[in-house]
Amino acid sequence: MGQLLLYSASAGSGKTHNIAGRYILLLFSGKQAHRNILAVTFTNKACEEMKSRIVQEMHDISSPPHNADRLKEIKEFTGLPESKIIDISNDIFKDTLHDYSFFSVSTIDSFFQKIVRNFTRETGIHYNYEIELDTESIINKGVDSLIEQCETDSELKKDIISLVEENIYDRNKWDFRRKLKSFIKTVLNSEFRKYQDAYSEFFRNKKAVNKFYIQTKNIEDSFLKKIDDYTIKMQDILKTNNLQISDFSGGNRNSIIKRLLATSDKIRSATIKNHFDNISDIEKWLKKASINQEPIHSATLELISISTELESYYDNNINDYNTALIVRKQIRYSALIDKSLKIINQILFEDGKFLISEIPAFLSEIANQNSSSFIYEKTGSFFENYLIDEFQDTSRIQWDSFKPLLEESLASGDEKQVNILVGDLKQSIYSWRGGDWSLLANDVKKDFGTFTKDITLNDNYRSGKNIVDFNNKFFEEASKLVKEHINADTPTHLHPFTGDLVSSSIYHKIAQNSKKDFESLVKIDLFNKDNAEEDIINNLIHEIENLQEKHYQPGDMMILVRSNKEGSLIANEILKHSKSEQAKPGIIYDVISSEALFISSNKAVRLIISCLKYLNDKNNVLAFTEAAYSYYVLTNLKNETEIVFNKDEYIKFLENQLIKIEDKYKFSLLHEITDSLIDALELNKIEENIPFLNSFRDFVHEYAQTKTPEVSSFLEYWDEHGEKQNLHLPEKQNAINIITVHKSKGLAADLVFVPFCNWATHKFNSTLWVSTAVEPYNTLPVWPVNFDSKLISSHFADQYYHEKFRQSVESFNMMYVAFTRARKGLFISGNNNPSENSVQKFLNKSIDLISSANTDVWKISENESHKQYLYGSLPDNKSKAEETDYLTTYDVFIPDKQIKIKPFYEKDKHEGSIGADITEGIIFHKIFEEIVELSDIDNAISKLVNSGKISADSAIDYKNNISKKISHNYIKHWFDGTYKVSNEAEIADIGGFIRRPDRIMEKDNEIIIVDYKFGDLENKKYIKQTSHYAKLLRKMGYTNIKTYIWFVLHEYLLEVDDLSMTAKKIDLTDEKAN
Repeated sequence: MGQLLLYSASAGSGKTHNIAGRYILLLFSGKQAHRNILAVTFTNKACEEMKSRIVQEMHDISSPPHNADRLKEIKEFTGLPESKIIDISNDIFKDTLHDYSFFSVSTIDSFFQKIVRNFTRETGIHYNYEIELDTESIINKGVDSLIEQCETDSELKKDIISLVEENIYDRNKWDFRRKLKSFIKTVLNSEFRKYQDAYSEFFRNKKAVNKFYIQTKNIEDSFLKKIDDYTIKMQDILKTNNLQISDFSGGNRNSIIKRLLATSDKIRSATIKNHFDNISDIEKWLKKASINQEPIHSATLELISISTELESYYDNNINDYNTALIVRKQIRYSALIDKSLKIINQILFEDGKFLISEIPAFLSEIANQNSSSFIYEKTGSFFENYLIDEFQDTSRIQWDSFKPLLEESLASGDEKQVNILVGDLKQSIYSWRGGDWSLLANDVKKDFGTFTKDITLNDNYRSGKNIVDFNNKFFEEASKLVKEHINADTPTHLHPFTGDLVSSSIYHKIAQNSKKDFESLVKIDLFNKDNAEEDIINNLIHEIENLQEKHYQPGDMMILVRSNKEGSLIANEILKHSKSEQAKPGIIYDVISSEALFISSNKAVRLIISCLKYLNDKNNVLAFTEAAYSYYVLTNLKNETEIVFNKDEYIKFLENQLIKIEDKYKFSLLHEITDSLIDALELNKIEENIPFLNSFRDFVHEYAQTKTPEVSSFLEYWDEHGEKQNLHLPEKQNAINIITVHKSKGLAADLVFVPFCNWATHKFNSTLWVSTAVEPYNTLPVWPVNFDSKLISSHFADQYYHEKFRQSVESFNMMYVAFTRARKGLFISGNNNPSENSVQKFLNKSIDLISSANTDVWKISENESHKQYLYGSLPDNKSKAEETDYLTTYDVFIPDKQIKIKPFYEKDKHEGSIGADITEGIIFHKIFEEIVELSDIDNAISKLVNSGKISADSAIDYKNNISKKISHNYIKHWFDGTYKVSNEAEIADIGGFIRRPDRIMEKDNEIIIVDYKFGDLENKKYIKQTSHYAKLLRKMGYTNIKTYIWFVLHEYLLEVDDLSMTAKKIDLTDEKAN
């Protein structure tokens, strides 16, 4: 029978080298053996690396001087002489290259997609589907469609209204959509699919749903009523004995009796912690002077008796109460999840799409419904051997699909038929998308027993000795702290399944042997400020400069961050510094960050999009104004806050350029239109735009390959996908790489910076799927709940502690991944006083222990700003940077023929006022947003001057103009303090959409709604819009409502009757009106 080798491969231990070696041994099992081997890893980059390594090593074996180490391994495996091995390896090398399409090294996702495609082709169902990678956009469409269905589905509308009302009552955000989308996203990335039928069946029965809702509500109400009964008894005792709260120790401030009388409120607000402390100690109840006095002494004994009963009742029933509360709050969300999933499935079916996140669940269902060999047969290639990398991040649902393949292989092969699982529990950081490290730790051995053999790779071939020594000592010490941290907050019966696993399994025997003897440095800077962000970034930039002065290249540097937001902050600060007077000559400040930098962040790309929006809709004057403004910013000043926008010159130039290419919009391809804009506006002559323009071109090209190549459709697609499109840059560019810790797995750099080593050990408000056998909460097999501390006192407590343990371990593992990327220099920064919920507390405590125990090798310095720890040294770099070529130009394609067409906006053009009213109107609107009373005008205008929106000279004109506009007798009382004013107040309509009237004024049950307009065109939609505002307020109970549309620049009002949808004009310059 075959073998299943379980490789435990710590960071830098030569994992790829070992997998490649095992793969090569399997190639000697028969002719064209590469067709029968599947190697699966986590990322496309890892796939390419593994393929390249295998091909290169096959070449090195078959060609002089021949790889002696590999030859020795093959000889031991096959028993063949070296000469024969060389001949066979040459044939294998050629066969593999000539049959490269069957050289199967794949990501998990790609492999599963292949199986699904084969299955659908054979069954003839929906073969020409498209794999949808963007789950988020599909969820957005599903939820939007759900809300639209409210117009025709009264039951759904009722459910949504009830959910909004519950959210408001519970003091949560009324807008349910974000939370619903989060739940659905979790559903699509989890094993929920197997529960979906149970959900659908339950929520089809409205009577059963309502009955269950009432049942849980009754449990809550009964519990709180009983609590109130106890507090009423206490109040009666006080009344009978003529006692006041102030008579007790602590009085009205913090007496035990005051605390107990508020028990119901404390329970409702979830602030019950330590509520029953000292309730049996009479000395804590009474003041020293009255401890033996009557009637207070006897009364207190009665109170203690009742409070003890209260505590006992609370302890015995709080789990039921909290579980009922938690489940009841999820009933309506769960119902909407069920409806949303049906809508999403319909959208996918109509669009011919299949969510990539659904593929593992789909295959798992197939595997469960058929024989174990079914999936094996559907692969299209009869694999005999499997090599699975990064197994610690494999999900349980993926394992359900892989397991039958391994069973087939192990049952049919001899002992040389080897299958390999490679992983490292310490590098498990992907559980948020289903990764389950317990598969590697426990399940595989349970499933395959005697087939398995453990192999541990303990040598480190990546990092210098000092870095390896530091990591050995740090993670040995810190793992003890993590265990203590987890167990301190976890019930004892769970310790063997939570905290104890940190030292007994995950970080057991972690020490590595260093195989690199070059000098290396660990440097840790801990800053004293509570908010040390600025100091940390300045220190980071200073280190980058110092290291380049020691001849290290930017391409040798990697900055690891927790989130794209952090990466974007650091990238922008480095680029900002590069343009400042503090920038050092000769230092390269270029950064690569495919995650932290987005195409849409580039001014040139934003300008192109604005132009396309205007070409698509000539009435979109806002897009035209944005385009003119963007062009001004792009061609004049680096600092947008310094701009005083002289619109006329730039509007005229942009108008002329758009006239020249307007015909291309009608007759050219999408990429021709975008290239025409780039050429006309000379955007490709600014070097910093080039990588963004090239990535934008790729985005346009990819869109045109599968979508309708119309500008209008492209703009819709851009609004949905473009904002989150990453900038793609060549990896070998000589620039500093900024990357998240998650994406850094498998990567390494000479110099690694971890500037914000302070991420949380766990995060509340994520979605957790829980279950219980306790009735009636087992009505559904699982419930989606918010992960928070309320779960502790519920029937879901154990699941809460397991989730907190999982998150804490994963956060700690992220430190391991980050600290083990460095070859020569590891630079860590953080705060000297980290929060309790931060991994940095493990860093600070451990580094103190390690450095104090090894003062001969650690250099510690401290000043008023921060404390620094140094271990090792970093000599000047002697190697030169490799020359790298990357695009610094953008060549455009322009069709030869151009047709001159009639200029647009002919009337405005002759008047020389294109967009003037629009721009001025925007400025007026900004000012009015800040005005409550007449005295606010100066501050409102000053804000615009300070932000560069208007000049200081024009500020006086704006002030005089506005003062005049609001001085008319008919409206001046609107601005004299008579009314309570709300500017831009949000009102939610029944569909969940936000409406924002410009100004709402209230006095003595009278409501006045005002919407400002700064153009000269009346439009029926304005009347409809303001009438809608009034109707929303009527639904809120207001009856005396007046509604006006104020055309400020033209000095008249429209008084709107929202009931008849009509309007009466009031001329403010007419004395009769005043």
